[in-house]
Amino acid sequence: MSAIDDSDAAPDPAAPLGVPAMAIAVLMFAAAVVGADQIRSWAIDYGPPLVYVAVALYIAIVLRLFWWGEAVRGAGRAETTGRSFRSRPVDRLSE
Repeated sequence: MSAIDDSDAAPDPAAPLGVPAMAIAVLMFAAAVVGADQIRSWAIDYGPPLVYVAVALYIAIVLRLFWWGEAVRGAGRAETTGRSFRSRPVDRLSE
């Protein structure tokens, strides 16, 4: 039995955190969009490399948080339906 098909595995304790993580990521992205007009003035005050690297890291964190939330939510959903998160649909035409 492979690890993907292991139905005896314990449910992921982080599964309930998927939707809140995605909501926080969306709010963080909205805050970045709202504050985007300030980026140029921050770059003048603090230096362009520092500000643009910080903005890139912030957006990377937002994207990773959203991606993690979707993966955890999907894994939790697969556990409640009894299907593996990475299971593939069966090709009915080959039967």
